[in-house]
Amino acid sequence: MATIKDVAKLAGVSIATVSNVLNGKVSAESEKYRLVQDAVKELNYRPNYNAQNLKKGKTKLVGVLLPSLEAPYNSIYQGICKVFEGDKYYPILKLTNDNALLEQDLIHAFFNLGVAGIISVPAKSEPGEVHKEIEQRKLPFVAVERRLKEMDCNYVMFDNANLIRHQIKEFNGKWGCDELFLIHRKGYYTSDEDCRKGFLQSRIGKEENIIVVNSDKDESFSKIFDQFVKAKDHIKCVMTSTLPLAFVVYEVSKMLNQKVEIYALAEEGWNQHNCLNHIHTIKRDMLKAGMQAAQMLIAQEEYHGDIQTYYLKQKPEEKQTVASVFTIRKELHVLAFEGEATDVLEKLSTSVEAKLNVHVTFHKKSYVELQKALQEELENDGCNYDILMIDKPWLPYFVNQDFLYELRKDLGQEILKRYPEYIRKSFGNYDKRRCVLPMISSIQVIYYRKDWFEDQEMKAMFLGKYGVPLTPPKSWKEYNMISEFFTQKFNPDSPFVYGTTISTNDNNNLISEFYPRQWAFNGTVVDRWGDLVLTQDGNIRALNNLRETYQYCNHNSSYGTKDDEMFYEILHGEVPMVMGFASHYTPMKYKDQTCAHLLGITQVPRGKSILGGWCMGINNKSANIKEACEYLRWMISDEMSIANMRMNGCIPTYAVYNNTELQIKYPWLNLVSSTFAHGRMRDKVIAADGKQIFPEEIDEIIGGMVLEALNTKKSTADILSETEDKLLHMIEQGIATF
Repeated sequence: MATIKDVAKLAGVSIATVSNVLNGKVSAESEKYRLVQDAVKELNYRPNYNAQNLKKGKTKLVGVLLPSLEAPYNSIYQGICKVFEGDKYYPILKLTNDNALLEQDLIHAFFNLGVAGIISVPAKSEPGEVHKEIEQRKLPFVAVERRLKEMDCNYVMFDNANLIRHQIKEFNGKWGCDELFLIHRKGYYTSDEDCRKGFLQSRIGKEENIIVVNSDKDESFSKIFDQFVKAKDHIKCVMTSTLPLAFVVYEVSKMLNQKVEIYALAEEGWNQHNCLNHIHTIKRDMLKAGMQAAQMLIAQEEYHGDIQTYYLKQKPEEKQTVASVFTIRKELHVLAFEGEATDVLEKLSTSVEAKLNVHVTFHKKSYVELQKALQEELENDGCNYDILMIDKPWLPYFVNQDFLYELRKDLGQEILKRYPEYIRKSFGNYDKRRCVLPMISSIQVIYYRKDWFEDQEMKAMFLGKYGVPLTPPKSWKEYNMISEFFTQKFNPDSPFVYGTTISTNDNNNLISEFYPRQWAFNGTVVDRWGDLVLTQDGNIRALNNLRETYQYCNHNSSYGTKDDEMFYEILHGEVPMVMGFASHYTPMKYKDQTCAHLLGITQVPRGKSILGGWCMGINNKSANIKEACEYLRWMISDEMSIANMRMNGCIPTYAVYNNTELQIKYPWLNLVSSTFAHGRMRDKVIAADGKQIFPEEIDEIIGGMVLEALNTKKSTADILSETEDKLLHMIEQGIATF
């Protein structure tokens, strides 16, 4: 196997020069660069970056110490792995079984491996000599869940005291002081001491009702059994500091035939909630704890970040409102857009019949058919549909027609608090009367292949050719540079035939490519006074940029469904980068092996995304207003909105955006807030008579303009000028207005 010395010898340069070329520090135009690359190809040399790191005394290995892989520690490890996967760190997991001596030996082994840092759930609260050595070595160290007394290091902590105290408050006096017990482990663990503190602070928990046990299951069982026999039937509710202790309590209560409610501090995982009849979980986001610990370690290891303590705050459990159960079975008819999100909602709606005694029938239409059906429903005297699904651009028209019921009359203003402020504002600008609830909200993002963007040889080649680092694009100019670099026609060494892809079979797809570029170049269809400005510089630059992008695409690709095949191509290694609506990428669609684990995600340049969205409203003429309101209340509940997202829907509530498991599955959720701050809706084009022209009619003309630009050699200025004339005709004639 060739070494870096062999490359240097064949190229006639120093080892340092070879290293500089491979790390992108030498211009691709230089003679030395050519000599080194020729030698690399001839010898089939592949750099061993791990060996280089070992030589520097610095690796990407991270030691991880957990008591066990039982819940909740398995979730902590999963969170750690998720972050390290993207940053090319490699965890070495060892289990301590809460044995301090074993923990000490394992840390020494980590020292010998030259780990970049250590993440630990400490075995005891008192630091040992090995922890002092960690401080002396200035090795990045993160302690999770438990504190080490008098050791200043990074911590990821839960507020266990308040979790216990708030849970007791939620009991509302259901149990008296003599009926409520706490079981926690001995004072080796600060997390258990916090539980004790919260129990006593509640003013209901009594010192004599605290049972302290060993972490050993058999010993714990024996002591808990004795306490149950001693207390006889006084024990009505038991709170435990861990889920394994809760299982012991359940086993004892079952053996003694005593009915006991059990509450345990446990992980956030949805499948844990009320998993047994008498065990309830006080949720903690252990997955987030692992992710946060990994992020803190990376920050300290790479950027010498300050030592910090991060407290994971938990959203209080949603208070379940008692929904009206109607004595007479009601029928609700929903007029909706035919799409995957609607299919998901329809499937979930089968549960409404049992909960509310309401049967829901969906009438699904294509985009054009839906708009026509809504207009007919508006004009009819009768009512065919109780609930109506409306695209965001249509809101100004339908809200101002006294067509939709004001939801705040029945649901109240607090119902909007289920949505983040940026979602409320996005829809609220078109719905001052609060007649609709957001049902779908999406942004455009760029997916890219992290492995090739981080490949050292690719980075070196890109830097040499363009003089800038290879990173996810921050401008449309960079987007085209990267697309050109990865297109074999312009770079024979590229592993891809094409650098990106564009769907050209539908005008609606094309405007999705044009508008983000238009806004990034400060172009608009109309100015603030409503005058057409399509021929101005920003639009020229945007259309020219899109024409250039098309050079790096396969012109023979045929797309049947918007965005789906674009994501298919990047998932199957056909292209390294695509832009599309994030909600259109649903991993469950792709059953075969893909490179989804290699995908990175970033905002579109300058965050100038089209803000897509659909909403639900109630027909003012419906005879089932109350039932329809209860249905919408159910639709946006925490439980159902999370279930909806898991099935590839997208109801944009706080519960969805704050759910760690969903954030991992759909990384674009973390970009929504910043994108909504810079994203836009399509420009309103007002006709001469003061009415608005339907947005889709404008989109059809703009899409046709883009298609002509991509398939002809006509000048950009002429194409824009002709398009402006078409729009001007629509404005003057009042065509397709509402």
